[in-house]
Amino acid sequence: MEVSFVAYEYRSDEIFHKAKYRYQGSIDNGWKIYCNDKLLESLGAGYELLQSLHCGICATDMVRAKLPFSLPQITGHEVVALFSAQPVVVDINASHLARGVSHSCYYCEHLMGAHCPDRLTLGIDRLPGGFSPYLLVPKNAIYPVPESIDPRLAVVIEPFAAALHAVESMTIYEGARVAVVGAGRLGLLLIFALALFRKGARLKFTIHGIVRHSALSNNCLLFGADEVLLTSDLVGKQYDIVYDTSGSVSGFQQAMALANVSVHVKSTHGLPVDGFAQLTRFVIDELSLFPLADGQRDRLQAALSQNRKSYLLLDEKISQATKNWIVMNYTRHTVLQCDLTHITISEMKQLLPKEGFKKFDFALVSSLSNLNKVIFFPGLGNLLRAKGVLFWQGNGFEESALWAAFFKKSLSLYSSRCGDFPRAISMIEQNAKLFSTLITQYITGCFELEQINQAFDQA
Repeated sequence: MEVSFVAYEYRSDEIFHKAKYRYQGSIDNGWKIYCNDKLLESLGAGYELLQSLHCGICATDMVRAKLPFSLPQITGHEVVALFSAQPVVVDINASHLARGVSHSCYYCEHLMGAHCPDRLTLGIDRLPGGFSPYLLVPKNAIYPVPESIDPRLAVVIEPFAAALHAVESMTIYEGARVAVVGAGRLGLLLIFALALFRKGARLKFTIHGIVRHSALSNNCLLFGADEVLLTSDLVGKQYDIVYDTSGSVSGFQQAMALANVSVHVKSTHGLPVDGFAQLTRFVIDELSLFPLADGQRDRLQAALSQNRKSYLLLDEKISQATKNWIVMNYTRHTVLQCDLTHITISEMKQLLPKEGFKKFDFALVSSLSNLNKVIFFPGLGNLLRAKGVLFWQGNGFEESALWAAFFKKSLSLYSSRCGDFPRAISMIEQNAKLFSTLITQYITGCFELEQINQAFDQA
């Protein structure tokens, strides 16, 4: 099978340019992707050829040039496509699991295909996305759009799934004050997911939208917020759980200042924040971070009390009392110590686990620079597996006021990325009328593919 078409590549100048593409192959034998008659990618088996119908623009698309993935690329991942004459939405992760191919991948075996080390990511990492007439999609990542939902509105299913995952991955308790920083597209969907979760779980907690401009307040209230505050009116305000959907450095800083229990980072922007150089990778890998003090080890104890054998990486500058406590109480785990500040690539290669995820499950570090190194070690990549847990022993004063407050308030920092499509579609079907009413207002413009640069200017 072969299709040829003109597509719009996103390049490092942050502008879309025309290019000639050709997809050649089959679901059983794999595909060749050509750009301007040069081989761009060779894909294995398990990809269906779909016709793109609609594709939404999200914040990730607008900061694509700052993300750690190569350009040029056909971007776009909030896709509605046509498959067997039926509108469908597609999961963005092209893992072994999603492609339905044989493998020995530990992540896919443990149903963590979104973190498969061999995955491509639709419209983000190598796999051409939805701002194109055609796209190649893993065969097990295709989900029919419910008849009760207008296909044009279904572009929201992918980001709604991510928002719902962020809500359901947190422990939201009775009486909690939950704030959402950023009232853009993702922020509104997260408020909507919180409101639907509250209704379904019959929990009493309050939802607070934090916005920069009063013109955004009505949207927050329509999508389910109980209260909306301007960023200029936040003096003295504190919330139990704060979601950062701002996609900005200032938004993350504000979320950390407003929280007194936990912060959940939902957006990526590719920029360092107060010395945290790897915040984007932190979110991509869905990591968690907790402060650690001698005598206050409840969260560390809870993490290490799981039955599965785990691998712990200890920065040698961690206090001796903490080291002794771990070695004495958790003999079933493998504990490896090193000087993270000075360790070489070859030394770290020898230290990495040789089984399972072949990464560490937990890491205990003594500084922000070593925290960054665990998340992304130059020449090796991530030392910590996806959904791994970091503990930082210190006080933050040497870093910044933001990190000093992180320790003083004993905050928890969480992150999440993609969501569960069947779960999101089910919730949307149960609330189809409300969804359609709100999302009709949420979509602010529709453009032909040839107008993609204008569409991005408006977004």
